[in-house]
Amino acid sequence: MANQGYPLGRQYIQGGGAATWHPTVDTIKACLVANTYTPNLVTDQFLNNLGANRVGTDQTLAGKAVTNGFLTATNVTFPLVPGGSTVAFLVVYKLVGDGSGGDVTSPLIVIWDTIVGWPFATGGTDVVIAWNASGLFRV
Repeated sequence: MANQGYPLGRQYIQGGGAATWHPTVDTIKACLVANTYTPNLVTDQFLNNLGANRVGTDQTLAGKAVTNGFLTATNVTFPLVPGGSTVAFLVVYKLVGDGSGGDVTSPLIVIWDTIVGWPFATGGTDVVIAWNASGLFRV
């Protein structure tokens, strides 16, 4: 699989449903996801589809802007990610619900699995994500 968007999640937020899309105003979060998750871009739409595969504490994106049609944000740090997991994916979603593992209202937006140095074993240290200077994804 290559880095890509979740079609159903993007359709949901861009379709003007309950989760209308205001990327610089909305609460957009990033989460680390273990290698035990099997992405299904045909059916995965909401946060609950990640199941118990999230690792550490999801982080809210700050300093968001839209530049040349791409969402940009400041780099994000996942503090002291507990050891014992292998992180293989980075997922960005729009927080609509409560952010729990059963959240069926927060749409998944994009997933990355092609990141230099990934997958990696967690070890109780910070994980820093330095976004591409061009932006995270096209809005």
